[in-house]
Amino acid sequence: MNRFAYFFHFPWVSKIKQYWRADLLAGISVAIVALPQALAYANLAGLPAHLGLIAAGIPALVAAFFSTSSFLNTGPVAIVSLLTAVELAKFGSAESQDLMVFAA
Repeated sequence: MNRFAYFFHFPWVSKIKQYWRADLLAGISVAIVALPQALAYANLAGLPAHLGLIAAGIPALVAAFFSTSSFLNTGPVAIVSLLTAVELAKFGSAESQDLMVFAA
């Protein structure tokens, strides 16, 4: 067993050489779906598009390093975007810069 994998408890480290092509293809496939989806969900929540990309990218990166489930789904979803839009509507108009502060 790789000492790095044992010390940090990353079970996937020892299998990188075996599965890197499949993982790369899976990552590209997920990105093709997740990026436009994140942009749409940010628009649905009434927030700028770059916040949707951040909401999709950061959880995926964290899950890639610390998750052991191949079925884990991270990132924005429709119901959370709708609930965010409803709650942010109470604080002001969609053009207000304060909405980003409230969304954070």
